[in-house]
Amino acid sequence: WDEREEGAHEDELDDEERQQLRKVLAKTEVGGSSSAKAPATAAAPSTAAVRHAELHAWLTRNGAQRDGYLWRQTDAEAEVSVVLPAGTKARQLVIELLPADADNAKQRLIVRLQGGGAPVFARALAYSVEEPETAEDLTWEVCDFESEGAERLLRLTLRKKALPGVVVWWSRAMEGEEELNTLTLPDRKRAKSAGEQQTV
Repeated sequence: WDEREEGAHEDELDDEERQQLRKVLAKTEVGGSSSAKAPATAAAPSTAAVRHAELHAWLTRNGAQRDGYLWRQTDAEAEVSVVLPAGTKARQLVIELLPADADNAKQRLIVRLQGGGAPVFARALAYSVEEPETAEDLTWEVCDFESEGAERLLRLTLRKKALPGVVVWWSRAMEGEEELNTLTLPDRKRAKSAGEQQTV
């Protein structure tokens, strides 16, 4: 989390978003509900809780959390973070991005543990991405998601496939998921003019 790629600061939470996050955390820690009123003596959220919430916000920037994974996007890339069992090591994973073919109309992302068994994750992508020449060309890492290491994440970066000069903001990462309103994404520029064009 501390070693994000260069240029990531553009996607960081602004001051207002951080304040809202801290308010929600304070309410949740005290009563377990955002509607619970915190007593005057309530302690501030722990550093670990704040860091976890900031990491969650980062991993869902312009995206969302869905069953078994989180996803975020920029104008050119999408990052899918698959939730892994505690203790999972990078060397245990086999990751495949299967191309669309006669059997599958969409590209499929498959994550398996070495040694066989059912896949940890197997879903069809909602939008097309650039296919790497080999599996080794996929960009991914495994990291802790919770401070105690109770869950780990496989963070996989995918390059969006789009026409030259056209920016495609995804409304979902996987087929069959609930769609987002792309006009409300925090990093989308000219959302107002885009909405007017859609109306026309």
